[in-house]
Amino acid sequence: YIINKCNRRLSQFILNLIKGNSDLKDRYAQVVQAIKSKQEHYRALLYIIINEVLGFKLTITDIITDLDYDALNSFEFNRNPYLKELIDFDENRIVFRSSIFASYILREVLSDDDVKDAMVELFKTLHEKRGNKRIRNQLKYMTKHSSLMKIFTEYRHESKGILYYLRQIVDLEYCKSSPLFWLQYAIARLFDHDFANAETCFNNAYALASATQNRYDTYQIDNHHARFLLEARISEFLQDNPCELFVNAHNKLIVTRKGEEQRWYSFKVAENYIPYYNKFYDTFSPVEKLNFKKCCLEMINKMEIFLKNDGSPEKDRVRK
Repeated sequence: YIINKCNRRLSQFILNLIKGNSDLKDRYAQVVQAIKSKQEHYRALLYIIINEVLGFKLTITDIITDLDYDALNSFEFNRNPYLKELIDFDENRIVFRSSIFASYILREVLSDDDVKDAMVELFKTLHEKRGNKRIRNQLKYMTKHSSLMKIFTEYRHESKGILYYLRQIVDLEYCKSSPLFWLQYAIARLFDHDFANAETCFNNAYALASATQNRYDTYQIDNHHARFLLEARISEFLQDNPCELFVNAHNKLIVTRKGEEQRWYSFKVAENYIPYYNKFYDTFSPVEKLNFKKCCLEMINKMEIFLKNDGSPEKDRVRK
């Protein structure tokens, strides 16, 4: 059950148990509703939950500074009985009583609009302070697709929530000039099988990467773009010669630059070789079939080298 239904995550298993407890859900819904009566406290709670889920380490001073809420630096905030149900206030530190409960409240107690609009408002508020290194790092993680998947969960149709959020912040200076942001936007579009907009986002990511003064490592863009090429051709959004396009995508995945020996995402993308084979292999010429096999053998060899490295992560997934 944990492997097949919970993505191998014990925290997801516990969340599923909690979900079945209607009394617990009602109790925490009442707690959150009571906190809503004080809007500043409610916004602070949302900030704390989101940062707990994303793994940030906030102090009370951070929250006051980031949100410009002097009212939080008060006895009323620290001694709010409803907030204390959820948060342990220890000197200047804030610790959510349970990171699993933070996820539970985000997924099960708060509404879609609560989460979407709170994320947009928080991002715009932090964006005004993007000169701060810590806040710039938070902005980075608040645009990463892997982070957003933790916030916009399967219970609230994550692709719709993520795309709504990204559309609201796309014109902010940090986003429109960042290759990383456009990559994350491309991933979200690709997740939604919106190949036309994904292609535009990839073009923007590559253009901004090439325009940076310092050399920008396009490893992540290349891997996800290879996935785009394969999936878009399988779906027939792209009409390029299937063998030539496959070799182009493969060449993006097969390169291992120095320092990238323990990166494994290219193997995950290579799972697309199977449906690609099923759809196109019989249509290839004899020479194209040889080229296809050559690429597959190169990928297998790269995997074998990866698996021999003691420090390589996700070995079980790569073997599969």
